[in-house]
Amino acid sequence: MLPFYVEELSEIVAQVELRRLGELGLVRHEGVEVRWNEHNGRNFVGSGEFGSPRAVSTYFSELQTSRIMFIGESGAGKTVAAMNLLLDLIDRRRESESPYDPVPVRVNASGWDPGSCSFSEFVARRISDDYSIRVNIARKLVGSLRIMPILDGLDEMDDDSPDPHRARAALDELNSVEWRGRPVVVTCRSDSFHRIRSLRGNGTGLRDARTIDIRPLAAAQIARYIADYGADFVAEGDSWSGIREKIETEPSGVLAQSMRTPWMLTMTVNLLSSSDVVKVKELVEATDRDVVENILFSELVPAAVASIPRDSHGNKMYSEDQVLIWLATLARHLGVNRSYGRGNSIALDGLWMIAKSRTCRALHGILSACVAFISALPLAVYLTWLEALFAAALCAVVCGIRGAWPVQLRAHKVIWRTRKRGERIARRWLVGGLYGGLSAAAVGVCVGLTYEEPNEFAGLSDPLSVVEMAIMWSGVVGLSVFLAVSLTAHRRPNLDERRLIREDVLAGLQIGLFSWISLGVVIFLLALPRLEAKVALASLAVAPLSVLAMTIVASPMGVLIVALIMLARSKASIRFLSAKLVFAASGEFSSAPGPFLNWARDVGLLRVTGAAYQFRHETYRRWISMLSG
Repeated sequence: MLPFYVEELSEIVAQVELRRLGELGLVRHEGVEVRWNEHNGRNFVGSGEFGSPRAVSTYFSELQTSRIMFIGESGAGKTVAAMNLLLDLIDRRRESESPYDPVPVRVNASGWDPGSCSFSEFVARRISDDYSIRVNIARKLVGSLRIMPILDGLDEMDDDSPDPHRARAALDELNSVEWRGRPVVVTCRSDSFHRIRSLRGNGTGLRDARTIDIRPLAAAQIARYIADYGADFVAEGDSWSGIREKIETEPSGVLAQSMRTPWMLTMTVNLLSSSDVVKVKELVEATDRDVVENILFSELVPAAVASIPRDSHGNKMYSEDQVLIWLATLARHLGVNRSYGRGNSIALDGLWMIAKSRTCRALHGILSACVAFISALPLAVYLTWLEALFAAALCAVVCGIRGAWPVQLRAHKVIWRTRKRGERIARRWLVGGLYGGLSAAAVGVCVGLTYEEPNEFAGLSDPLSVVEMAIMWSGVVGLSVFLAVSLTAHRRPNLDERRLIREDVLAGLQIGLFSWISLGVVIFLLALPRLEAKVALASLAVAPLSVLAMTIVASPMGVLIVALIMLARSKASIRFLSAKLVFAASGEFSSAPGPFLNWARDVGLLRVTGAAYQFRHETYRRWISMLSG
């Protein structure tokens, strides 16, 4: 079975990474052309800048150990280089058709705490969460050398303290016996990399690995890119030529040094495209790199909001002030998370932690208690009103305490799956039929051995035979197992991160509805002894209609079961709803977090790793945090 999962994972990773590359506004192997050089630990190998991103995969394939570390300044393109390498390796894997070539998988280093989780376990969990593969299968893939991890953002594992202890511990584990010599790719900022190396006792980084330093853009490259991009505009004007001349005449000046990474250069070009003469003049006259950074960063939100179309009333979906406030709230939270080693990204099922956590938990408890109380009131059909009120109050107290309990919540996945590409339907149904048949046979044997055939069955004058009883029970169980195995399994990952909450709701709702139907089956079976006529095997043909009728009859109890199961199973979505109510009251964050985060991703303010959102660059998150402070 492992080869099937390997091939499936390879296709899913390629699909997801291509989508993530597009979300960054990039096309594979296109954009600002950067150069790289090999670093031997102290200086560059050779004197020139050699190699382009297109040549990285060729260089990587020629290595004996297939271990490499990308270093460079913030925004230099380390992650993009790693993503392009990943896609190249998957293409090469398709061409070779070798089932033993490992699948490259990119994981965010900020979510790993080496003190509490091994690297193998961390990679397996990330594969399970990000690509919807069962964790036991993911562990087997990692343990059988079928995975080549790409650890992205080693520098983001720690805060700005002088001792990056988590990053040092991460390198120690990658250099341990278990991982030494195994293929792995790591990305890290240059300053963090050199600080880590200096603090490690042996002064080395990743053992048996080649270190690739992505070089800063030269002044000539910057000027040429601006000239080529400005040529597409009808009226280039003084703005484009003024910036270009400043860089050409002062190649070591503040402006040229500030724009020597692709990200800063792209932001400068976007500013020039906006024709904001005042800002461009401030940029040319800047005397400090922090001033340049402040000018460029301050234009990101206005440019993003300007791209929002107006509605019929002339209003925009978001204002600049709202976006700045919400991004500042997110930046502060992620900064706190990073200082505690909890990573620098957040998914929708963890968004409630941005709100006031105690208020959010209390609201969750109140919502759960109200839903449980209202759902239990129909029990008055079977009980007295006093007994129904007591049962409703008991359900409300239990569900309220459970909802407000301070635990880490994670969204559940929907149990129904869509057919995977390349998977044969016949095989899926065959496996389901096999499990269903075995389950039916086991239940039939158990019923046959335990059910005695007296003259009467629970008072029924004409009882069922052992064969009929065994067929009835084994048919119900076998059919349930058949459908469960055939129609459920791990699902393909959704590229829409908002599906995380929707699937959590669906998971609880579907399990609740199945339980309701099962209740109808139980009532149907309990009603059989009260029938005066013999229930023959032929009557099983109308059993589904009888079950449906009993399910409707049991609707008061069924509503309660569905509500209680959803409260227990879909806690992440209820906590998410509580957070939305808190956000609507406080205004610290959008009351519709999913659409806002997706919009921020689409305009380049945020990016997505797995199903979690994070800022496009750590430097921008810090700037937003300082602005809010």
